[in-house]
Amino acid sequence: MDSKSLLAVVLVCVCCIAALTVGTFAYTGRWRSWAPRFGAAALGKHSLGGFMFLFGGIVLASLPLGLLAYLAGVPDAVLRAIVLVPAIGGLLLTLMSFFWLPRFMLPRWYKDWVDSGAEQANLYRTSNNKNHDGTKQKRAS
Repeated sequence: MDSKSLLAVVLVCVCCIAALTVGTFAYTGRWRSWAPRFGAAALGKHSLGGFMFLFGGIVLASLPLGLLAYLAGVPDAVLRAIVLVPAIGGLLLTLMSFFWLPRFMLPRWYKDWVDSGAEQANLYRTSNNKNHDGTKQKRAS
């Protein structure tokens, strides 16, 4: 493998790690500020842009996995499965999240936020009457 190919693999790995990290933060609710924003990634009723990072990271992860499998001498049929299954699945989920995701694929915090009216003020509140940091919610008077 020449130096340009190695640099490309390293860049894909860095992008993959970044996308999976940001997507995991979005899915677990540690990063929620993206949810009330509307823009190019909000073609449906509510923005699902944060989840696109997670699914895009899955697509990117299939590339270095496939390269490692190729270098390890894995048979072609297995190699195709290692690369194509996560890549196509992740790509379909990424494209779907532009418009809509099935309710079972949404995390609890996001479903609670949408069910409460999807207002920015309720973004860090959860269904168990606690704020994101674990403190008790104050009642509006």
